[in-house]
Amino acid sequence: MRRYKLRAGDMDQRVTITYPLYSSPPDEVASWPTLATLYAMVEFLVGDEVVSGDREVSKQLAKVKVHHRSDINTTMRLTHRSIEYDIRAVVDVDGKRESL
Repeated sequence: MRRYKLRAGDMDQRVTITYPLYSSPPDEVASWPTLATLYAMVEFLVGDEVVSGDREVSKQLAKVKVHHRSDINTTMRLTHRSIEYDIRAVVDVDGKRESL
C-alpha cells in the first residue's frame, strides 16, 4: 500500500465547503451557507459530457485532500474556482485522522 504524506505545500488551492440549510417543508434547500474555506490539494481524475434532457452537461470527477475535519459529510458541496461539486465520499485516507 502506497503511503502519501500530505504536505502543506501540496495544498495550494482554495476550496469552500457549504452545507444545505433546509426550509419548510424540510425537503427543500433554502440556501447553502459556508462551513469553511480551506486550502486543499485538488486532482482532476476524469471528465465527461452527457446529454441530460435537451442539453449537454459536463461531469468532472476530482479528488480533493484537506486536513482532517470531523464536520464534513456527503450532504455538502465543495466550490473550487467558482465551480460547485457534490461531495460523494469522505474518506480518512490513512486512518490517522490527518487528512480527508
